[in-house]
This record gives sequence, C-alpha cells and structure tokens, in this order.
Amino acid sequence: MRFRIKSIRQRFTFALATVITAIMLIFSFILIGYNNNSLEKDLCVRLTTLTELTVKSLSSALWQYNFEYISDYIDSLFLYEDLAFASVSTKSKTIKKKLLQGFEGKDFSYFKESPKFITKEAAVVYQKVVVGKVFLAMSRERINSLIVNNSVLAISLLFLIISAIFITIYILSRKYLFQPLTSLENSARSIAEGRLDTQIDTGSEDEIGKLARTFSQMMQNIKAITASRDELNHEIAGHKRAEKEKKKLETKLQRARKMEAMGLMAGGVAHDLNNILSGIVSYPELLLMDLPEDSPLRKPIKTIQESGMRAADVVEDLLTIARGVATGKEVLNLNTVVDEYLDSAEHHKLERIHPLSAFKTELDSELLNITGSASHVKKVLMNLIVNASEAIEGRGTVTVSTINRYLDEPLKGYDDVRTGEYAVLRVSDNGSGISPKDLDRIFEPFYTKKEMGRSGTGLGLAVVWNSMQDHNGYINVKSSEKGTVFELYFPTTREKMADEGEQAPLENYLGHGEKILVVDDEERQMEIASGILTRLGYIAEAVSSGEDAIEYVKTNPVDLILLDMVMPKGINGRETYEEIIKIRPGQKAIIASGYAKTKEVNMAQELGAGKYIKKPYALEKVGLVVKEELEK
Repeated sequence: MRFRIKSIRQRFTFALATVITAIMLIFSFILIGYNNNSLEKDLCVRLTTLTELTVKSLSSALWQYNFEYISDYIDSLFLYEDLAFASVSTKSKTIKKKLLQGFEGKDFSYFKESPKFITKEAAVVYQKVVVGKVFLAMSRERINSLIVNNSVLAISLLFLIISAIFITIYILSRKYLFQPLTSLENSARSIAEGRLDTQIDTGSEDEIGKLARTFSQMMQNIKAITASRDELNHEIAGHKRAEKEKKKLETKLQRARKMEAMGLMAGGVAHDLNNILSGIVSYPELLLMDLPEDSPLRKPIKTIQESGMRAADVVEDLLTIARGVATGKEVLNLNTVVDEYLDSAEHHKLERIHPLSAFKTELDSELLNITGSASHVKKVLMNLIVNASEAIEGRGTVTVSTINRYLDEPLKGYDDVRTGEYAVLRVSDNGSGISPKDLDRIFEPFYTKKEMGRSGTGLGLAVVWNSMQDHNGYINVKSSEKGTVFELYFPTTREKMADEGEQAPLENYLGHGEKILVVDDEERQMEIASGILTRLGYIAEAVSSGEDAIEYVKTNPVDLILLDMVMPKGINGRETYEEIIKIRPGQKAIIASGYAKTKEVNMAQELGAGKYIKKPYALEKVGLVVKEELEK
C-alpha cells in the first residue's frame, strides 16, 4: 500500500526532518572527507620529509662505508610515529633493515602492496654518484583511528546542533501555525456535522486569523439562508414526488403500448393455433377435476393435456423467432448472458431433471462485446444446453465456454464463417452424438429425434438458427460418437456495455512517438491495429502484404514491426521477417495471428522476432507487448 501523508503537520514535520537529515548527511560526508584528506596528506608530507632527511644524513656515511652510523641512524628513525619499515642498501647488499614489531620477515614489497601503509623510496647521491637507496614505510593505522574518532565527534556535534534547530523550528511552527490550524479544522468539522452555532477563534492578526474571519463571515451568510432553505427543500421535494409519479405513469403507458404491439404480433402469428389449443389444454383440466382418482380415463386425458402444453411451447418458440426480428439490439457480453442463465430458475429446473449431468464453464475474462438481443441470446443458450443435457445417457458433462477468435481465412465448417473478429460461444457434451444423416436437418423447424415424454418442441435449434441469422452470426457443429460441439460465432464490437466502467489508465504502456509498421492483408485488421497504436501514442504506418513491407523498410527505418503471420495471398510473416532482417539486421518485431502458436511463429522468434499476440487485438494487450519489445 502506498504511504500517504494527509496532515499538514505531518507533511511539514516529514519535510523538515528530511531536509535536516539531508543537510546533516551532506555536512557529515564533507567533514569526513576533509578530515580523511587532511590526515592522509599530513602522513604523506611527514614521510616525504623523513625520506629527504634520511637521504641527506646518510649520503656521506654510505660513501665512507660508515655502517655503524647508518645502523644507529636507522634505529633512531623509529622514534617517529607511524614508521613501520626502514631499510638502507647499496647496489650489492642491504646494509641495515629494521621493521616494526609484528612484521618480522616482511620485505619492502609487502608494505608497498598493502593498502594499510604508504611507502617511499629514494636514491642516496653523494657528489652526483648514486651510492645507495633508502626505503621507508609508514602505517595508516593511527590516522585511520583518528579519522573514525574525529568523524564520530563531528557527526555528534552536528547532530546536536541540527536537533536543536529542528526542535526550535517545530515548537515555533506548532505554536504559530499548527495550533491555529487545528482549532480552525475542529470548528469546520463541527460545522460540517450540522452545528452551525460553533464559535470560530478570530483573534489572530496573521493570515490564519484572516482565513478564520472570512470563514466566520461565510457561516453567518449560511445561517441567513438556512430558514429559506428548509422551505425551498420542501417545495423541491414536492416537485420531485410529482415528477416521479409522472415518470411512473409514462413508463406504465410505454409498457402498455409495447405489450399491446407484441400482443398484436403474437395474435397475428398464432391466432389459429391458439384457438385450436385452447380446447385441448383447457378441457382436459376440467374433465380431470370431475373424474375420480381411480378412473381409467385419467391417464389418456392427462396425455392429451401434456400434448397440448407441448403444442403451446411450439407456439411460444414461433413467437420467440418473430420477436427476434422486431426486438432492438444492445451492446452485451456473452459471459454475462451465460452467468445469468446458469443462475436462472429454468436452469435449476434442468439440473433437477438431469441430476447425473454436470455443468461447467470456461469463460474468457477478456471476451469482446457483441451487439444483440440479450433475451434471444439467452434463449439460444438455453436450447443448446437443454439439447446437450438430453443427449447424455447416464453420467456426463455439459461444458459452456467463450473465447475471442480472429479468422485470417474463412472457416469451412457447418457454416462458412467469414474472416474477422468473433466472440465464440461454445456448448459441448460427451453424449452419443448426432448421426451424419440427421446433422444436415437439425435446424429445420419441427425436425426432432426426441422420444415422446422428453422435453422439446422441435423448434429449439430452429430458434438458434434464426437468432444467429438475425445477429449476422455463424454456426459450426461438430459431432461424433464421443459427443457434440456447437460453436456460435458472433461478430464483435468495440463499443462498451452501458454499465461498464471507465477504461484503465494508459500511462503504464503509452508510447512516445515511435514509428511502428503494421503488416496485415486484411484492411479491417490494419485499421484496428493502426487505430490502437495511434491511441497509444505511436506513429503507425500500414502495408497489406509481406512484399510491400520489404520494399517499405528499404527506404524507411521503423522502430518496430507488427507482423501478421498468416497472409495467404503472398509470403507469410516468417518469410517476410527473414527478408527484412537481411536489409535491417536486428529489426524489432512482434508476431500476430488468429491461430494458435505454430512452428512458423517459433521459427520467426528464433530469427529474432519478439512476443506473439493472438488476435483479436485488445488495447492493453497490444500496449504492454509493444512497450516491452521497444524497451529491450
């Protein structure tokens, strides 16, 4: 969770502490650096001075081979602080070498390579002749200790000074800023709770006092209109009640007119059938009321009644088909329709009728919307699920799934599905399947293979067919002895449902004017991809074939290529990318396709292409993949 500071006092204290801490850290680093450099420089100066003094003192002694003097001099050098090694030598031998206790056996190279020491070597010259060499090493241990001690002392003093400044500023700001603000805040809170007689402290002459006096004057004005406000609210409430009643009456009138129109249509379609069915449905019920329970006529009369009810269902399905032409359409999502139906009374009744059948869903959370009639889509779904459950003998499973699908090429199935973006509703079962001879006739009205006593009117799949025609959709049916799958292809829309929220913020995947080439042989897909990329802040260019893409990049460098994999009219995406990288080695690209990931996609990625996007395009999905590829 992001840490948020709401109070001015908290923000002021936090800012003050931050600034003071930063100042203390900066000064601490400066003091430590200065102290370190000063002590280090002092040690170097002392070593240089000692080396020069030693060279001058031993030049004549080396020339005269006065080794005793040299030895005594070297011994005397260790009276100097920090000296750890001293040695005098000629070209042929070491005359005198002395080390600080604890470093016995070490030579000059050890001290020279160790970061704990500084070293100095110098030639000893007598009358312009080199007579020997002096080697000295001093320890940094003492100055390191001094650095630590001085730093601690400096930081401590600095901390005390800054703490005193902080406390002083805090006390003053609390007295002259925070306390008046808190008082004003409490008064405002009390007024907000409805206590308009709250007293406001206006004694201060500073800016906060002026603010308090202005606020107090505003409260006086509010009190002046409070009386008239109640009267006005009462009048407004009366108008609202009248308006609400008017809207209720208008709604009732509209509903009545709509029902009248629907009744006229239903009467025109099924007038004769209903006249015939009224006797078949009604009279058996009257007869059964008068017959004794053990009468042998009860069973055949009940059979007549049930047959009449099934005939009434046929009329209802006919009316459903007729309403499909007249009912207006809206933007809806198939996932919502599925959820609503599975939670409906009709489905719960179906579960009781088929207790051995299991119903499960596999819904695409990113499913695109469609334009259609929710009631008719629900009727379609209900008929398919009923048929699927009745096709199962014994235990089985009915699966309802949804998925986005983009077709690069027409789908040759039960219906020839054209290229484009679709939201697919899929209902499958593991029943006995539909025989090939019946498969061609399953959508004919009144064509059914169901046995007497099973649910169904013979119009269920006819309703499905007519509804799909009304929605400009397509049906694909696959059946075998392992089960049946109905796939309904609904054209998608980029419009939002009426109750959808605002789109998620785009800041995480917005572009910065990078140039992207879209390669797709479908004009509609080029427009969608280019529109999405432009919306994301990129410069989109588009070509309709792999050959055009190759010619384009010869003279126009691009930051990224959005490359369709399947282009039947020419070379495919992999072949296109293979030629492009010969022209522009290392060219960035992402692959798009309406099919599952293929070997051609893998080959393109091995050549250097980036991620694979499955069509249809979605703004967030495209934005994230493009951003990630450009930042590689």
